[in-house]
Amino acid sequence: MFTAGIYHASDLFTMSPQELSRKLGIADVRPIIQAAAREIAPVPIRGDEYLQRDTPESISTGDNGLNKLLGCGGLRAGKIWEVVGEG
Repeated sequence: MFTAGIYHASDLFTMSPQELSRKLGIADVRPIIQAAAREIAPVPIRGDEYLQRDTPESISTGDNGLNKLLGCGGLRAGKIWEVVGEG
């Protein structure tokens, strides 16, 4: 999929099914789009179940340098974050 310019599941939703079909050389891309949607969509959870879960003190950003810079090993859990920058 990298050769078709698809690097993340979300990239599948930035092009039409016809364009995706052409780039991948697959006639029916619906199963691919549906599988990607299942991976991206959040899983519903009741509030009481959420409160009973063990939550980590921090959530890793996936970048060790950034985690170290933040000082707690990632983004502090339970806070609202907005991360911006060049993509």
